[in-house]
Amino acid sequence: NVQRHMKAHTGEKPYKCSQCKFHAACKKDLGRHIRTHTGEKPFKCTQCNYSGRTSSNLQSHSRTHTGEKSYNCTLCDYNCRQSAHLKSHMRTHTGEKPFSCKICNKSFSISKSLLQHACIQSKEKHYSCLQCGRSFSRNSGLISHRKYVHSQIEKQYKCSDCYKSFHTNKDLRTHCRTHTGEKPYHCTLCTYSCTTSGGLKSHMRKHTGEKPYKCTQCDYSSAYLQHLKAHMRRHTGEKPYKCKICNKSFVQNAGLKKHMRTHTKEKPYHCTQCSKAFAHKTTLLDHMNLHMDIKPYKCTQCDYCTGNLGNLSLHMYIHSRN
Repeated sequence: NVQRHMKAHTGEKPYKCSQCKFHAACKKDLGRHIRTHTGEKPFKCTQCNYSGRTSSNLQSHSRTHTGEKSYNCTLCDYNCRQSAHLKSHMRTHTGEKPFSCKICNKSFSISKSLLQHACIQSKEKHYSCLQCGRSFSRNSGLISHRKYVHSQIEKQYKCSDCYKSFHTNKDLRTHCRTHTGEKPYHCTLCTYSCTTSGGLKSHMRKHTGEKPYKCTQCDYSSAYLQHLKAHMRRHTGEKPYKCKICNKSFVQNAGLKKHMRTHTKEKPYHCTQCSKAFAHKTTLLDHMNLHMDIKPYKCTQCDYCTGNLGNLSLHMYIHSRN
């Protein structure tokens, strides 16, 4: 133990991995690393099908069953299951961002964010699936791919309010909030609240103006990955969302949902002032302008204004003919 401790001072790492450039200070650390190559997970949970590469992985997982969160923030009500998560959380209070990109000098509070940023910058995909060879720029992408594509594990966590089931208790708890209406993640700058930490993180970009997702073919950037994916289809021409009734295709799922109402005749947007209902939210908003006598759509060539965008388009056509 003393010899192992001294290597922390000397930096000596005599144990070398035969499959990559990894070096370790002790044999135990090397053995733990080797499992990332072999995929071996010898530490098994007694309550579910989970298995982990290290005993500490299993300990952290076990807390998902017990609900234990032994690491508490001294500055707010946050608590968690892992000391590393608490350490990262504390940086939200201190503002510390110790992980910096060597290319653009952008800084991050956690090393994982820096690694993801570097992969996006270099367009490299370091995380590869051993079963099918597909690669990902983010470890989270690989984890999701393994879980939903290759996993044969039964979705044992079932919702008691609907038919859905999930691989993890965490996913089930998040889903249950759609039934209870619980939104435990609150914005400190406005009244917004949401069901997941990821949702709050995305929302905060509205305040900070951060747009980390950049198009590689033009100057477009977005605060949201889904928006970037939809934008990229404008370059590729891809329209993956297809109507099963008329085969019309759309860039976004939202476009398909709107289109389907032309077939179903569904009108989910109801006026609170009268009995009228509409297929689209924008049509309802234009209708409400009539009740409130608001005319936000103004002609750029004369004094005409209206509460309906369609009326303005028709009016502008009259100018174009003249």
